[in-house]
Amino acid sequence: MSSGRAPAARRRGGVPRRLTRLALPGTMALALAGAGLVAFAPPASASTTATFSYTGSAQTFTVPAWVTSVSVDAFGAQGQDGPVGGSAGGQGGEAQATLSVTPGQVLQINVGGTVGFGGGGGGGTGYSPSADPSVSGGGGGGASDVRTGSYGLGDRVLVAGGGGGGGNAFNVLVSGAGGSGGGTSGSAGTNGSPAAVGGGAGTSSAGGAGGAPGGSSAAAGANGASATGGAGGSGVSGVNSSGGGGGGGGWYGGGGGGGQTAVGSASGSAGGGGGSGYGPSGTTFNSGVRSGNGTVTLTYADGYTFTGFNSPVSNPPTVNTMKAGRAVPMKFSLSGNFGLSIFASGYPASQGVTCDTGAPTSPVEGTTDAGSSSLSYDSGTDTYNYVWKTDSAWKDTCRVFHIGLNDGSDHTALFSFS
Repeated sequence: MSSGRAPAARRRGGVPRRLTRLALPGTMALALAGAGLVAFAPPASASTTATFSYTGSAQTFTVPAWVTSVSVDAFGAQGQDGPVGGSAGGQGGEAQATLSVTPGQVLQINVGGTVGFGGGGGGGTGYSPSADPSVSGGGGGGASDVRTGSYGLGDRVLVAGGGGGGGNAFNVLVSGAGGSGGGTSGSAGTNGSPAAVGGGAGTSSAGGAGGAPGGSSAAAGANGASATGGAGGSGVSGVNSSGGGGGGGGWYGGGGGGGQTAVGSASGSAGGGGGSGYGPSGTTFNSGVRSGNGTVTLTYADGYTFTGFNSPVSNPPTVNTMKAGRAVPMKFSLSGNFGLSIFASGYPASQGVTCDTGAPTSPVEGTTDAGSSSLSYDSGTDTYNYVWKTDSAWKDTCRVFHIGLNDGSDHTALFSFS
């Protein structure tokens, strides 16, 4: 415990600490200001939001030291429309949940994209009569997810499903639309015309079935699987034919839509199925609510919940009176056990100030003769106890005691020594 000048106000993440000034006894307040010190109240309850957008690769989030839960709002990506006038891709799903986390834990964040990152299946190839992107199916949208542990598929703790890709058509728009991303289940893609079948929806336990093709020699859509949507069925090389939409990614992916050979002036392939979502008990799901790429937003507490020092110490503006050289238990709660590495660098600290004889006082009961300062935590009472060893040389002086926490907040108590 440093007994020198308390460190100047610190910054967290380049932003000044948001702290509230306490009303102190007049003389002591002036003394603190003259010493370059300010006494602060606990910060008001606040939250911080971190939003992750699509990048095409995995991203990470390190849980701050004071955080034990995060609220997550994840959106899967929309499936691609069938190119050049094809049917619409299904919109992505949403999953909202509060996750328990550990300070210092690293979460992996994967944000689904309309180009398929996140498990979206590719659109089937169309032909006119050579390979032609303008009559191919749209790719399935990628799922967005949060992972823990070793970041494998089995480590996903929250998933928002991607929408299925739209089908495509010749001449007249009669292709099938992509299914919506889930929900505990996505929705199936719409059938094409006259015979191509939409891809099945991903569910909580299985990928969606690939849709059957329409017309001679066109391909069926592929089945969805864990995390991945099935590819859309292709048309037929050398024959006017359109490719089916890909299945959306998800907890389980949607099936690909069936391809369709051209029949007369109006024929089109089928849309892919939407992928399913996943989350812990209490998760809120919404199907088909996201256009474009997905997003993942994390909301968490802006700092520890500090409600003041507990007995035997009184909080400002009261001045605690005690014998110099004794040790005093500085007890407080942060509403949880965050380990013993809770102090900012250079804290706790104290600074001598001019005494205010008119301030309210309270004698400290239960001081000890501990030889040094130390910090401990009692899980039974959810209480931290910093035993502050005072100096006998402080007799007939006053000091302000500072606890600076690693969330960027300061907390003070006032002392007069005899």
